[in-house]
Amino acid sequence: MRARTQDLRPTCWRQGTSAYLAAVVTDERVTFATLGDCRSYWVTPGSATQITVDDSWAEMQIAAGAMSLVDAYAYPIAQVITRWVANDADPSWRPTMVDFAVPGPGRLLLVSDGLWNYTIEPSQLVVAIGEEPLERLALARRLVTFANESGGSDNITVVVIDPSQHEAPPEAVPPDISDLKGLPAP
Repeated sequence: MRARTQDLRPTCWRQGTSAYLAAVVTDERVTFATLGDCRSYWVTPGSATQITVDDSWAEMQIAAGAMSLVDAYAYPIAQVITRWVANDADPSWRPTMVDFAVPGPGRLLLVSDGLWNYTIEPSQLVVAIGEEPLERLALARRLVTFANESGGSDNITVVVIDPSQHEAPPEAVPPDISDLKGLPAP
């Protein structure tokens, strides 16, 4: 007898959750903070390497050595998340921090499960990226289109970063408040 999917859901299964993926980028290093169903990749022409791991049931099984990647992602609850950002999240959960040394020219992709659900293996992401080099926004659009055409069953977020081309934030300029009339002076 086969169990119904809802009977297989761990007690951590929730609806209406959010993910968090942040990156602090320099020319030589990237520090990631991640929580939930999101991933980051290092991409060069013809290759993609997964940097961060999502908080999913499948990834828990793989990390524990209980299942192979293929077996874990074939399971009905593979993409159920095990940690998330929401009102019902465990307050002790903190983002997983990952430090990454930029190995040379390439790009960072920060993505939600709306994309990686269709590119479980990094080689599948390489195919979705294609061979034609694209500007950051065009690549993000290509990947969102790919995810939508593959089923688009979840939120789709794609951020493309070229670490060697990052810009320092502009110098802060205090606002000119001299023309505000009728307000008390600070």
